[in-house]
Amino acid sequence: MAARVAPHDHALCAANEITLEILAPYSLCSDARTAVSRQIIAEAFRQKGIPDPIDFSLGSSMSILQYVEEGAGVGSIGAAAFKPAEHPGLCKIDVSHLFRPLKTGVVLPRKARPPRYLYRFLRTLDPSLDTTIIEEARAAR
Repeated sequence: MAARVAPHDHALCAANEITLEILAPYSLCSDARTAVSRQIIAEAFRQKGIPDPIDFSLGSSMSILQYVEEGAGVGSIGAAAFKPAEHPGLCKIDVSHLFRPLKTGVVLPRKARPPRYLYRFLRTLDPSLDTTIIEEARAAR
């Protein structure tokens, strides 16, 4: 799920409905230019005939959050990267309805049982996953 982060006093935090047209005037910092998520953002704006608002890119969500905390602009991150308790001065703005989903593929070994930490990691990616679903997917390959 995609999200924008901004300081609590930013106009986007008070908006009732977020559209690409509402986002476009604000300078945006996103993932590295080659990141697929960055390309999905550019594609959505291009399809609407709106200039891409991304002014520059940083290499990590943590760097983007620091940029926004310094009051330099609005950031684009994966929603799971934002922890409100760790960034009390920021608000998360759900924009998942504006961009096509980003899919991540994970290849698991067929024969060896993956370690427990891998199951925890997969549940971080998708909380609806449980051990049974993961094992059924491994068996179906």
